[in-house]
Amino acid sequence: MAAPESRVRRRSWQPAALITHAAVVLVVTVLLLALGLQRTADANIGGGIAYLASLPFGVPWTFLLPAAPADWSSQTLVLCAAGAAWWNVAIHAVLWQVLRARR
Repeated sequence: MAAPESRVRRRSWQPAALITHAAVVLVVTVLLLALGLQRTADANIGGGIAYLASLPFGVPWTFLLPAAPADWSSQTLVLCAAGAAWWNVAIHAVLWQVLRARR
């Protein structure tokens, strides 16, 4: 009887991890869009901080993003960082479905 209970407990955290992952990326994306897409006359410090904070959520797709060409606009960098983070959420969801189907 102990084995089925542990199986149920083991499965219960997986959807919560996916939902938490998506929620954190949603908050980071809103922050990134609010701070990073503002037009400023000079350097957008808030956008840069939000951009750097969002890079870990897009790993490994964002490793080379800080070395992007200088002629890329800050909006392009923001959209690339947010897109990579959402790509990881999509991979997480697909992986969760595949592993759930295998059991």
